[in-house]
Amino acid sequence: MAADDCTLVHNVLNGNRQAFDVLAGRYMPRIFQLAYRFFNSRQQAEDIVQDILLQAYQSLGTYSRERPFISWLTTIAVRRCYRELRLRSKRSETALPELSGRERECVDQCCLHAPARIEDPETSLIARDITARLLGALSPREQMVLTLRDVEGLSLRETAGMMGISQLHVKVISHRARKHARDVLATMMLGNAPRTRFQEKRS
Repeated sequence: MAADDCTLVHNVLNGNRQAFDVLAGRYMPRIFQLAYRFFNSRQQAEDIVQDILLQAYQSLGTYSRERPFISWLTTIAVRRCYRELRLRSKRSETALPELSGRERECVDQCCLHAPARIEDPETSLIARDITARLLGALSPREQMVLTLRDVEGLSLRETAGMMGISQLHVKVISHRARKHARDVLATMMLGNAPRTRFQEKRS
């Protein structure tokens, strides 16, 4: 019978490095999927996941069995991805690309949580790309909240806990992010407009 997470953590802390490999193998696909949603690149997601696993291994002594291991690991992942998003947001801004004719046809089928439920493979791929471009035009904090709430389906409480902010703050950011996403989509639909990434607001 497979060892539970708490037993594996205990074994790692007692010098069994292979026990951490078991934990990593158990949850790496889920963490990779989360990272991929933010960066839309397999290579970048893989690099981030390696950083997350290293941080988790080094911080394992802070884990409490009162909390599910995957929740603890996801919190580390969310905060690592957020740091990376903030670093990238400081780089030069670029204009949003205009949607192609085929992409415009997909817009009616695409919303931030819908691409995974579209049956046609080509349409699903286009929808995912549009979603990634929409999110990429938002501020890092807005990307994070919108992805966790609308894409990952996390609760208000879970999102607030993982980001280390209040639930009220999550509500405010979520409302603002949806408005910005609508503005970005309208700009992409119109084309030829130099709208760039929304800047992070201090709060």
